[in-house]
Amino acid sequence: MLSNEYRHSPSGGNLFLDSSSRWVLKYGFNIRDEANARMAMGSAAEFGAQAGLMQNLTDEQITKVAIEEFDKLRDGEVSEERSYVGPIACNFVKALKEFGQPLTYQNKLLKQVDGLNREIVGYTDFGYENLYIDTKATLRCPSNIFGHFQAGHVRQQAVYAKLSGKKVALLYATPTKFALYHVPQQLIDRAWATIFGAFQAIEQLDNMFTTPEQVTKIIPLNPDSFYFNDETYEIAQEKWRA
Repeated sequence: MLSNEYRHSPSGGNLFLDSSSRWVLKYGFNIRDEANARMAMGSAAEFGAQAGLMQNLTDEQITKVAIEEFDKLRDGEVSEERSYVGPIACNFVKALKEFGQPLTYQNKLLKQVDGLNREIVGYTDFGYENLYIDTKATLRCPSNIFGHFQAGHVRQQAVYAKLSGKKVALLYATPTKFALYHVPQQLIDRAWATIFGAFQAIEQLDNMFTTPEQVTKIIPLNPDSFYFNDETYEIAQEKWRA
């Protein structure tokens, strides 16, 4: 069912755990979403922060870079998120300055892990000597990383920790504040076990079925998640009826 180029990833594992039918639509039928405004907000804020750190930019310059990147990602379509990217990028920089200049940015990790047939791939945000920090642009900072809404973020960091052997942390920033959380080993171990189980289940599906149409007969269509929009739900209905 899966292409020869398929690699496990934190985003793929999280999608399988949170919405298995959306996973089938994306990786089985190759139906992918365009980046929405909230996703563009995160990417643009991170891009602005990277430029700010590496070039020692002022807040005004960081904001300009972040907004330009947002406009590029959204093809000039204006939304309220556009006004947030600058302040969020500046808060990322405020939090990251204590670590100095990052040694890597968007570093690719690719590794074969025992117990899996497919390799795992991941792209880290800001890398330091013994630490990877992943940035999350948001409008509401979590008070901790033990909640349900942070579970996917923690699983992502658990993958990076497993592939690299480095410590990992999550940096959340809103337009007005930020919060940095180092992920404890106990949480990493639990999250890794969960997403590793998802990777194993994905491989079992791939071994059992040759086409995504066959998989729709055992995985029901469940559109009740933010992973579906009207367009992808309509496409999914057609695929599941076939």
